[in-house]
Amino acid sequence: MTGERRQVRFGVMCTGTTSAAWEAECLDRLVALENTHSALLIIDRRAEARRVRRGPADRVRSLLRSDRMLWHLYERLLVDGKIKALASVDWSARLQGVSVLACDVSRRGGFSEYFSASDIEIIRGHELDFILRFAFGIVRGEILRVARYGVWSFHHDDEMRYRGGPPAFWEIYRGDPYTSVVLQRLTERLDGGVVLRKRAFETVLYSYTRNRDVGLFGGAAWPAEVCRDLLAGKDEYLAGPPSASTAPIFHAPSNREMLQFAVTLCRNYVRHCVRSRRSTAPPE
Repeated sequence: MTGERRQVRFGVMCTGTTSAAWEAECLDRLVALENTHSALLIIDRRAEARRVRRGPADRVRSLLRSDRMLWHLYERLLVDGKIKALASVDWSARLQGVSVLACDVSRRGGFSEYFSASDIEIIRGHELDFILRFAFGIVRGEILRVARYGVWSFHHDDEMRYRGGPPAFWEIYRGDPYTSVVLQRLTERLDGGVVLRKRAFETVLYSYTRNRDVGLFGGAAWPAEVCRDLLAGKDEYLAGPPSASTAPIFHAPSNREMLQFAVTLCRNYVRHCVRSRRSTAPPE
């Protein structure tokens, strides 16, 4: 495309009109741009069903049988509610007048999610330039091509080193000095999209929640930055080659790995406290 675009229309994949704080910041920065507006909210219809929780006895039995029990306990007791970037924000006021489409998806091959042909046609009718993904799982199929510049999604790790998840966890576990964040245009290949923005942040080795916050807030401005390029006609890199990552796909840590993580985190915290004391001690 040459010359300047007069307007950019985008859609947002989300679970509803309540979002995480970092997602709301992404949206705020986008709608603050001139000639840019959200045209469609694509809601995961399953989100409401997921809120129907099993009874406490069933949850306890399932937890005790899991070989990832320690991770789930850690996440629920020490992580949930502690990450500032994941604080709940009502963004309904930002979306007044925006069309809403509640979608179902079909799952194939265990993890891949495909939108129905009827939903695809409705989305196509909105003539979107791109879709920003904050919900659904590993989306594949025609949804990746229905918007002019595809579906944009964050990966909160270095896709060349870590695919899968949990985000920003394995860097602490392995002692990596940097934790990367990637904004990519999705392709059919997991974490093998076209890289639109990428940055490495110094790993907060002594705090998992702080490490998550750094990455989540650190990339919040990127969709607006790419959108600004679209407005200026600088869109060549959005059709660039996808990432050739062959990194292993990580999953939630096992109980044994969580014990090692606890030891590592405690050791790193003690070192952090010692360094902090030394740096604030008055000169002799």
